[in-house]
Amino acid sequence: MSRTKHPRRRYDPNRLIRRAAESLDRKSAALPLDQSQTTDIGLTYHLSLDAIKGGYATEEIWSNLACSVNIALILAEQGTEEARIEDIKRAQDALMRAKARSERFGTWGLDGDGIRDLQMALTVHDSQMKTAPKAQVRVAINEMHRRMAAGDFLEIQR
Repeated sequence: MSRTKHPRRRYDPNRLIRRAAESLDRKSAALPLDQSQTTDIGLTYHLSLDAIKGGYATEEIWSNLACSVNIALILAEQGTEEARIEDIKRAQDALMRAKARSERFGTWGLDGDGIRDLQMALTVHDSQMKTAPKAQVRVAINEMHRRMAAGDFLEIQR
């Protein structure tokens, strides 16, 4: 007897569950972050801003602020509040001045313009987190890590 039938696919008892989960993930990725997620994210960098303004910041606190500003820049480049790119770049410059200051004097701090620029950038970041879909935020985070690995960062201005 000749074999005319196509071989059958192996039975997968979890196929329906896996497809349903994938569908939920796709639908969820199209939605913005929920209130609790934006609050958790915002709390971290707003407390970091208070620490650096108060003069008791550490490199980790500076890094939290740099991460949020970098994500804000990437989201702006992708079209979420694109008009604020220059404001965000000024905040990056302020953070680089703070890093240079810490290397010279051993303390982490911002100048008056730096505080203002960083507050503006964090306001933009708050707004972006409320409106950007989760998938776009995930892409921005991955792009930030890619740029860091490639060495694309601002040089310290002295």
